Amino acid sequence: MRTRTERRSRRRAAAGQSLVEFAIVCPIALVVVFGILSGSWLFFQNEAVSDGARGGARVASIATSLYVADPLVAGKYCESGAPGTVAAAVGRAAPQLSVDPALLCTTSSTTHLQDLAGTPAGKASVTIDATPSLAAPTAVTVTVTYGARGLAPPLTRTFTFTASSVQPVLQP
Repeated sequence: MRTRTERRSRRRAAAGQSLVEFAIVCPIALVVVFGILSGSWLFFQNEAVSDGARGGARVASIATSLYVADPLVAGKYCESGAPGTVAAAVGRAAPQLSVDPALLCTTSSTTHLQDLAGTPAGKASVTIDATPSLAAPTAVTVTVTYGARGLAPPLTRTFTFTASSVQPVLQP
């Protein structure tokens, strides 16, 4: 028969063993859990940037006029905003991204419109590359760059849509 002292010492030894096992397993488990959470957050941001670029490219491909010359500044071109601004379309497609819905403009080339604010952390910038042509289908490329916070590098997604006018098959 065991005495009380032997039972107490065995309980203390078991409690000490559990504490050592917990000290070994806890950091590993925390690294795994936080790794899964941060990986999920990066995947979520990546999908948001993709959705925004796709929505912006869709609107840019049907825009009636991407380039309108600014009469106040020689050589400055802006998007017309018809049917809507591309940056606003990016914001609607990815509401979790912080996008400035203003018109995209440029002073360098009629085929390259961009948000001149850059890509600060937590903000998204939009760039449009297109060659307007009435004779051939217009290919419009929209690039969305999101300055992710933390250790993640900026996320960039590019989508290209080709818009062409629809010709009726049967003439009246």
